[in-house]
Amino acid sequence: MVFALNLLFSIFYSVKLSYIYEHSNIRRRFIYFFLLFMPLWGMWLIICGGQYGVGTDYFSYYEIFEECRTTLYYNKNEWLFASIVEMGNSLSLHPQFFFVIFYFINFYFFLKILYELDLKYTYIFVVLYICLSTVFNNQLNGLRQYTAIYIITYAIIAYNRNRSLKQAILWIIMAGGIHVSAFLALPFLWINKIKIPKKHYSNLLLVSLLLSVMGAINFLTDGLKYILPPYYLHYLDSDFNRSNNLQQLVGKYIFIPFYFMSTYLIKNKMMTHRDESLYKIGFYSFCIRIVFLDNFIFNRVGQSFILLSIIPIYLLMKYSVKKKHKYIYWTVLLTFIAFYFMKVIVLAKQEYLYQSIYFQEFG
Repeated sequence: MVFALNLLFSIFYSVKLSYIYEHSNIRRRFIYFFLLFMPLWGMWLIICGGQYGVGTDYFSYYEIFEECRTTLYYNKNEWLFASIVEMGNSLSLHPQFFFVIFYFINFYFFLKILYELDLKYTYIFVVLYICLSTVFNNQLNGLRQYTAIYIITYAIIAYNRNRSLKQAILWIIMAGGIHVSAFLALPFLWINKIKIPKKHYSNLLLVSLLLSVMGAINFLTDGLKYILPPYYLHYLDSDFNRSNNLQQLVGKYIFIPFYFMSTYLIKNKMMTHRDESLYKIGFYSFCIRIVFLDNFIFNRVGQSFILLSIIPIYLLMKYSVKKKHKYIYWTVLLTFIAFYFMKVIVLAKQEYLYQSIYFQEFG
């Protein structure tokens, strides 16, 4: 119920914030946006930073923070993560507070992402962030990787806007200091160089779906043995190198019709040049995610693009509002909300079942 109430408040507050930016003369500066958003990201920080035993990695990270285990991460060149742990440990911080620190980093960069988009439609991206990407609930299933995901998503979107390659690379290097998977984003800075005829976007999505269903990505694992760093090779010979079950796949495939629907935007040249560029980044990201979906290991790689992959649906909803196609907007919106409520109320378990450290400590 906590997550359901959080979604409702997040929608209410972000709608109000979007209205403020549409109907006022507030100067466009990030510090103002950050402060205006404070009640919402503050609530997110309390909810997420106060989770207890949520996610498969919670207790592992708790022990890392408690015992200051950093040698492995220095060996993996994840120097920033190790440095944060050591700094917090030197201040004698409670292990739970480290989760608050990393969630603060996450939400700070999420606001940076929102700020790079159209502020009048902030609420749409917030809804999709919670309901479609599932990042809000899954962040404890790989805390370091998700922190890196926020940062590289911001780097790619900001580069698309201001074209500062040096700045984008620096952000990705910073993200790589938290989780080395961030360096996969470097080639993605030039993804817009790929030219695909606009009429073939739906075909690209269809091919991606077919490759995913056939499990084509599993054939690449043998070749990876020659290019992966030594400390990742053991994953290929472990139980992680397996196909995901049908239930997991169906949960991801079910929203693909909306992505096919979004190709209408680019086929009919309905977007501004900047939005079209954003659309391509998001669309290619989603295709990569779909192809990688069948294999457990590759799915974790594909998650690097999870926030970028919601951009096509964000733009579909944005232009549905602008073009007054309200039936499309409401169909998409209510579908995502209904599925999220199903996860957190009717079928709540694991990361969708809220458990609080506050009750553990003080109850």
